[in-house]
Amino acid sequence: MVALLLQPARQRVGVFTRISGTLHCTTLLAFGQSATPCGWFFGELSLGTWLRKSALGAASIMKLLLIRLAGGSNRVSSGQANDGRSGYGSLWLLTVMVIVLAVLSVGAATWWFWSTGRSPARPATPDSPIDELLGFYHRQQFERQLVKRHYGGQAWNWEDFVRWGRELVHTGQVQKPPVGPAPSIPLAETYRCIHCHNLVREDPVLTRQDPEAREQLLLHNPDNRGHAEETSDKTSSQARETSGVDLRPGTTFWGMVNRERFYNGYYARYHRLKVRDGDQLRPMNPTSLADAVQVCCSYCSAGRFPEDWELDSILAYLWTLELRLKDLQLPPALQQRILEQLNSGQEEQIAAARQELRKHYLVASGATAVEPPVRSEDNKDVYPPSVAALERLFRSPVFSDGSKEPATTTRTERAGDRSPTPGKLPAGSGGVASASEQSATATQRKNLEILGDPQRGAWLYRSACANCHGNGVHPKSGRSLAVSPATYHRYVWKGTERQGLYMPLFTRERLSPRQATDIRAYLRSLAK
Repeated sequence: MVALLLQPARQRVGVFTRISGTLHCTTLLAFGQSATPCGWFFGELSLGTWLRKSALGAASIMKLLLIRLAGGSNRVSSGQANDGRSGYGSLWLLTVMVIVLAVLSVGAATWWFWSTGRSPARPATPDSPIDELLGFYHRQQFERQLVKRHYGGQAWNWEDFVRWGRELVHTGQVQKPPVGPAPSIPLAETYRCIHCHNLVREDPVLTRQDPEAREQLLLHNPDNRGHAEETSDKTSSQARETSGVDLRPGTTFWGMVNRERFYNGYYARYHRLKVRDGDQLRPMNPTSLADAVQVCCSYCSAGRFPEDWELDSILAYLWTLELRLKDLQLPPALQQRILEQLNSGQEEQIAAARQELRKHYLVASGATAVEPPVRSEDNKDVYPPSVAALERLFRSPVFSDGSKEPATTTRTERAGDRSPTPGKLPAGSGGVASASEQSATATQRKNLEILGDPQRGAWLYRSACANCHGNGVHPKSGRSLAVSPATYHRYVWKGTERQGLYMPLFTRERLSPRQATDIRAYLRSLAK
């Protein structure tokens, strides 16, 4: 038992099930019975199934024991036994040992489950959550934490927290909160989560954060199937909240719980912001989703810190948007290989599958700042060489996802560092560039000229701007936003703040220079 407890944590429950199965089989064979039912214990069972079948197995053993004892008593009473040592003493000893060891095994496994919140591993399937496939079990642990918490003098179900979290994300308050006034005090006066974040998949390829590739999923793109399905019984804002994709300044909440680092790249400066920890304030932990939610509520939304029950509720709702294996849309052969490795029971195979899984989704969302154009002429914007280099980077075969560097001469910093440094010579060049490298560097120094398309800008405006402009967030919309080119680009790429209400900036991962220029061309057409 001591040796067992020293094994890696993720293996213990599975080993306990196999001990139970071994004891069960040994007892059945001792009674001369078939060991076929032993297969119960050697598959991957949930905790409830395992305990139920363990109880059935124990009942079958006791039944066999009683039958044997009854049969022995009949033989003794009929004179068939020749003495008092008929072998039942050793049978009793074996039975007692088996029952004691079985009880210890089941008890130890039950104790481990209640200590860790983990049930025995289930077979990996396409519907399996990524969190479980990677062996994290963060959701199970969080659910167990919520069970122990009391708000308003009572415990609440997981579904209650999810319902409150959905209300907070969509409306910023809860109509019937577990504690405090009803409805609850809004998290922010103006902004709601849905103003800056999608709630569904927004990238065709999960490792490529490219807003131009995102256009094929945009609700307002007339080339997309289903564009005309915004029926009269649903407002456009409601449609966007539930099923559509917009060009929003923040990354999607879909799969947010599977990220391992928050506020990266340009937003790494937020890591020094304070979050609430009990009655104290401390710098945020960039690896904590709970801290990221606090920063978003208090600073990004120009609101307040969420109460404990509000933070728990938002996190519970975000867990309903977690990634599953099928969401990665892997090639069938690769998915099948990963499933076989995960179900093999071999540590090396499982480790290899988990390493492969992490290559196919974002563990950290990038954020790259864009320099505004150096000049604008009618519908044309001229961006500096740094933006030209950035555009080549975003169109390169190897694309930075915030966790790895692309194989280009333009270096992209890792998550949490600065924006890309254009024109940097490869390491080991000794500062002397070859003819091809000099040519590439000269190309990088050229400006990027983009001619805006007002027709594209019309539906891009509805996707990137109308979610906040022309409603309760900001009254100005359409023609009233046709400011000077310099002012427009300063708002888009730098953001703005006036009397506490600010416009968040767009990074390159959220809006491309081409899209920004198309939108400006559309606004300019309204001013004519």
